Amino acid sequence: MLELLDALAPALRAGLPPSSALRCIQAPGTGPGRDIVTELVAAADLGERLAPIWVARAERAASPELALVGRAWCLSESLGAPLADSVALGAELVRQRLGRQRRLAIALAGPRATTWVLTLLPLAGPGVALLLGVSPTQLYGNAAAALSVGAGVLLIAVGRRWCARMVRSLTVARPAPEPP
Repeated sequence: MLELLDALAPALRAGLPPSSALRCIQAPGTGPGRDIVTELVAAADLGERLAPIWVARAERAASPELALVGRAWCLSESLGAPLADSVALGAELVRQRLGRQRRLAIALAGPRATTWVLTLLPLAGPGVALLLGVSPTQLYGNAAAALSVGAGVLLIAVGRRWCARMVRSLTVARPAPEPP
């Protein structure tokens, strides 16, 4: 979609009507951008309004940026409002969202790796004991050791859930606060 919006904005800025701009950027190939351009060009050929197609795509993709383009397209069709700046803004907003997602993935790589290390480290204990010549029955043969293993496994499970919940809370989008 970003490529589509980036290609569409200059064509609109050049003064082309929306249907002509869409025909200019229509290219052979595959991808989500090609699908919507084909749908938009077909609707334009039939003389239909194009804003509902943008709005429907925005709803399917759950994309507020495409919803902005759809609303701008609706204003353009209804009132003749300029469309190029809105399409360019939509492209910039998509670019910013992708950048935020990349930065978030990078920031969360450390906590996710730490979760795995803290999970696997206690599980390496029996292996280390075997390397030192201590058999599992000697290591875990009494009731206190078995209780310790059970508590350890429980704490590992609780810790993993807690860490996963913290990471998930950072990745879930929260609604923006309403202005006063």
